[in-house]
Amino acid sequence: MKITEQEQQDIKSVLWQNIKFRETIDEVYDHILSSVEEMPTEGNPGAIARNIINTEFGGWDGIKESEQERLKAVRKYVGNRLWQYIKNWFSLPLILLTVLIAIGIYNMAGYIPRRVLFLVVFGIAMMPLPYWLKIAPCNRFSKKYKPSIKECIAERIATFGISIFNCLLFLPGVLLNDENYKFLRDGHIAIITPVVILYLIYGISSVKVLKEDLRISVVK
Repeated sequence: MKITEQEQQDIKSVLWQNIKFRETIDEVYDHILSSVEEMPTEGNPGAIARNIINTEFGGWDGIKESEQERLKAVRKYVGNRLWQYIKNWFSLPLILLTVLIAIGIYNMAGYIPRRVLFLVVFGIAMMPLPYWLKIAPCNRFSKKYKPSIKECIAERIATFGISIFNCLLFLPGVLLNDENYKFLRDGHIAIITPVVILYLIYGISSVKVLKEDLRISVVK
């Protein structure tokens, strides 16, 4: 049966109001549209769409549950990939590079101003950010905005590094009850070195998972 452009918009509007992720909206919409168009007899597209949602997707609750399962599965997959990339830095041959970088940071600490070290760590914290911003919308509070699963996971990866950086700035002073204490400025280099190494490994690994597993590129 034929379906008008207005009827298509009405169906998509209902899906937009009740479904969280863009991928799910597109998937359900395409399935409904193809099902309606394949029907030999005329009918009410809205009623047919509701019937398909209830019988084939388990209603709105079924769609919501399916979305959460998909989000959980993708998070698990990406998390496992990220963890594997991190572990590679502690296995041959990359562990040799890890040790060399650690030795270099430790030995050069006396010659490099702590302000430079601060900027290096800050730069590492920002590494994943451009990949998230590449797919993030300009106005997330618009009614026309719907998140994608890829966007949610990219945001989580990008903001995790920034959150840890903020903890490095403020948490040590709170724990030591000294508001003037700054970890990257006053901490012993033997403690700072492994923290910087772990931070660097996380930054490189997160960029790799964003590029290779989530297929996000900052260049066209």
